[in-house]
Amino acid sequence: MAAADNRWQAGPSTLARERVVTAGRERRPAPLRATQQRKRLTLPSQLTRGAKSPSIHPMLILAVDMSTDIGSLALTRDDTVLTSHHWPITRLGERDLFAELGNLLSGAGVSPAEIEAYAVGLGPGVFSGLRVSLTAMRALALPGNRPVWGTPTPPAIVDGLPACDQPTVIIGDARRERAWWQVVTPGNQGSPLEGDEAVHVSPFSELPGHLPPLARIASPDAHRLQELLTTLEAGHHPVIQERVFPAAVAVGQLALLTRTPAESPIYPHPAVVKQP
Repeated sequence: MAAADNRWQAGPSTLARERVVTAGRERRPAPLRATQQRKRLTLPSQLTRGAKSPSIHPMLILAVDMSTDIGSLALTRDDTVLTSHHWPITRLGERDLFAELGNLLSGAGVSPAEIEAYAVGLGPGVFSGLRVSLTAMRALALPGNRPVWGTPTPPAIVDGLPACDQPTVIIGDARRERAWWQVVTPGNQGSPLEGDEAVHVSPFSELPGHLPPLARIASPDAHRLQELLTTLEAGHHPVIQERVFPAAVAVGQLALLTRTPAESPIYPHPAVVKQP
């Protein structure tokens, strides 16, 4: 009996196949290897950059920021926000923090023992708020030997602003006719926001000469720096006139990306003590 030759090919959107029937026997092609059947899974760059290894499971993180007169707390599981809260900070900053923290955790049904990492805003900002928040996070992390990560204030502020192609300069009041400032530029391909890794202090009169051309300006102290912001706006810098604040959600999510240990707050200069 003459051999029968019967070939067919699937459409262009599927894998090509061939079936050959010879002398009543069917020969099928060898199955594709697993590496041919599946594309290699790669983690996004924003989950790997700056981290020693990706999380095996979603990490429960408690984040706090007290670098301004508005406190902020957030509980996140990796990039999912479980709950967040902000409040005006009074002179009883430490008592305020633990009261707000107790309400946040009880409302979410989470105990301190379940928290796997802590994140804290490092400033620049209010001296007492920075010290209280960092000390509190270290105390909570100590029993379980949990990590405490830190996020500077400028990138956390920029994370909450509308996207911008130009650099953003975050400016704060350093007292005595001086301003602290840091340039923050958007990262590439969703990577964490990048700063120039230095917080500078300049007299008001010298600040315009230090800023990148057309950089956007924002400040948590806009209510105290109105004259300076008006000068910068006249120099062709787009200025956000309202006060801007770092949110604990941004503090926690940026800390998860960089995993930088929170060693100490960022102080542009020694604390200024007012006489009673």
